[in-house]
Amino acid sequence: MDVLSSRIVLRPGDLDRSRRFYRDLLGLAIYREFGPPEDPGLVFYLGQGLLEVSGHAAGPPGRSVMIWIQVCGALLGRSG
Repeated sequence: MDVLSSRIVLRPGDLDRSRRFYRDLLGLAIYREFGPPEDPGLVFYLGQGLLEVSGHAAGPPGRSVMIWIQVCGALLGRSG
């Protein structure tokens, strides 16, 4: 499988607080901003990868972190 790109996606309970933490406290550089100007999602450079902080957690803690992988030439399916 050829991985074209990947990122870690965070859906925090407090989006503004999380944006400030990664941008202002850790000083991660912003790769891109997207969404509504009053509540944008941010994608940060994270070494060789990317960290997306966007949206809001829909459930309890622990369900707000995802790994997103884009691959080339793979046919993925689910049975059952």
